[in-house]
Amino acid sequence: MHNDILDLFDDYLTRLTLVRDELSAARRVLPGERLCAVEEAIEAAREFSASAAVLLRGGDIR
Repeated sequence: MHNDILDLFDDYLTRLTLVRDELSAARRVLPGERLCAVEEAIEAAREFSASAAVLLRGGDIR
């Protein structure tokens, strides 16, 4: 389970990093883009927490 949690966490951090990289790129931010980024980050957190909860209960997420 330990490795599975670490894999989930790594995936979550990668998703957040991609969102951050998109917003921090040297370009003009489009209207609504920050809102979309926050929504993406929230969805990543939801998916991480749901999958982690399954693993902690002894389930399998594959």
